[in-house]
Parts: sequence; C-alpha cells; structure tokens
Amino acid sequence: MTAKNKKVATWTIGIIIGLAIIGSLTPEETATSSTEPKKETKDVLLTNRSWDGSVYFVKEYLKANLNDWDSYESIEWSTAVKNDDGTYMVRNKFRAANALGAQVIQNWIFYYNDQGQILNIIGDE
Repeated sequence: MTAKNKKVATWTIGIIIGLAIIGSLTPEETATSSTEPKKETKDVLLTNRSWDGSVYFVKEYLKANLNDWDSYESIEWSTAVKNDDGTYMVRNKFRAANALGAQVIQNWIFYYNDQGQILNIIGDE
C-alpha cells in the first residue's frame, strides 16, 4: 500500500467510526418517531397558526383533496373554535381550480376532532 492509499484508508475508517458514534448518540425516539404529533404539539396543530391563520390538519386535508393544490390561495381563515362536544370548527375562504381548471372562490366550514380527523365539511359546491 502506498502512503497515499494508507492516508485515504485511515480517513475512510475515521469517517465510518465517527458516523457510527453520532448514530449511537441519536435518541431512539427520533429513529422510531411516527407521523403522529406529540400531545403538546397536537394542541397547537388544532388551532390557527400565528403566521398565516391556517389550521394544520385542515390544510393537510386540502392538500390531499383539492383538484389542484398548486392553485390553492387562501383568502381568509376564521378563528378555530372548540365546540361543546369537544370537536373543533374553522372556516376557510380560498381560491382554487375546480375540476374544469377554472379558478373559483370557495368558503368551507370544517369540523374536526382532537385527533385532527375531518368529520364534516360544509361549503359552496
């Protein structure tokens, strides 16, 4: 082995050992984390975000169900309200492309539970 090859081999082994050490220091919960938000985070996800007024679970629903998510433009979010039965309600007025590609303004009221599941939607159709 030449001196250059020994140097490359030493660096390679050093990097592999370093990565192994870093990997062992990573908490197990991040390695096995689920897509389910933590309890304290979930409460924040159920209410309006301070920077744009949106509600995380409702916006995720819209991303998955609109005809063309890229055409979505929020116009207004109401304040999320917790109902007496423990469910939540929020209104979103938005512009998006319909099935024919035309831009239309919709005004939907979303009802969702404390797990973020959309239970009902009332809106212009």
